Amino acid sequence: TGTGELVGEPADVLTDGGRIVEIGPAGTLDVDNGVRVVDADGRTAIPGLIDLHSHLWDDAALTGALFNGITTLRDMGSTGIARLAGFRDAIDAGIWPGPRLVLGGVQFWGTGTMTAGGGYMVSDDSSRTRATDLVGAFGTDYLKTRLFSDWAGAAKLVEAAHKRGWPVSGHIGLPLPLVAAGIDGMEHLGPSGFRTDEIVYNDVVQLFGNANMWIVPTVIGYSSVVKVIDNPSMLDDPETGSLMTPFLRWWALRLPPNFRVGYERFAHHTRTSALKLYEGGVTIAAGSDAPVLPWALHAELEELVAAGLSPLAAINAATQRAAQVLGASDEIGTIEEGKWADLVILNADPLEDIKKTRDIWMVIKGGVEVDRELLRGWVGRSASVVDPDGSRRDGNNDD
Repeated sequence: TGTGELVGEPADVLTDGGRIVEIGPAGTLDVDNGVRVVDADGRTAIPGLIDLHSHLWDDAALTGALFNGITTLRDMGSTGIARLAGFRDAIDAGIWPGPRLVLGGVQFWGTGTMTAGGGYMVSDDSSRTRATDLVGAFGTDYLKTRLFSDWAGAAKLVEAAHKRGWPVSGHIGLPLPLVAAGIDGMEHLGPSGFRTDEIVYNDVVQLFGNANMWIVPTVIGYSSVVKVIDNPSMLDDPETGSLMTPFLRWWALRLPPNFRVGYERFAHHTRTSALKLYEGGVTIAAGSDAPVLPWALHAELEELVAAGLSPLAAINAATQRAAQVLGASDEIGTIEEGKWADLVILNADPLEDIKKTRDIWMVIKGGVEVDRELLRGWVGRSASVVDPDGSRRDGNNDD
């Protein structure tokens, strides 16, 4: 609900036109015979999940996300804004299965010459204007910044984005000039060369809290490397293995075993820092940064609980808090009248065990039940990946 609490008594939820129109105690809603009734007695409904940090390198990531109850997904800049905008529009039109897409389109870097499909380097006022005009034309929703050598220019980029109504997210370490410029949040807690290395300092907690910033820790972005190195057979899980193309499998297995120690250390520091920030009053929101793994956001919730957050706080990070980050609290993030009917119905109570968010009985997006079995076959039939040269490569599992 909008209070962030669990409704303990059985309730009915009536949807119409893709939205929740009425909520009441079980058996009290007056509906006509034309309404489809879904009997979920004994189960738990949570809002549709929101993954705030993904990279859509492969079309199959869209299918895997929706299968796992992610009804809204924010792409951090991947293989070109035109392709991503095309998928967003196709999903909105109902001709491609996937979560609602929130686009940054490209990642903004500092000065230099490396401008490509997923990244844009801005060097002066005119290049900033061209770049923001370009992503604006494709309907971007926010800006993602990387590392800058020109902090004054980076601050100007934040200012330009805010004038257009776009929030701005930073990458790992945020130097004081960007905080002073009003940057809205930060992606990752981990190695950066700044004061968010290892475990965050107390002054950083105070700084982020006073600046009203949000943080997307992406613990699973680090710990998934450890998990796959330790147990590569997990990619063949019968529940999700069919949702992975050869490209996604290659990406998940790409790092050699000697990377394990470093990534395990990054994951530990990120868990510890996430709890420290949360206890310091900083908004923690959920993102996976592991789009090749269909179950990654569920694993991120488990990591937040392992860090010390309660199961309810972890779920809020992927629903109510995530919607706040997107500026979409009026539309998604809680089960309330007037909002989009995005629901994940679970077979068990995730407050007793956060791993129960994986035990999905039904996914409803915009008032429509998702055919999860159909999605299993969709990947092998339709998914593809964009190679660096811009060509498309079939993602069929027969390759």
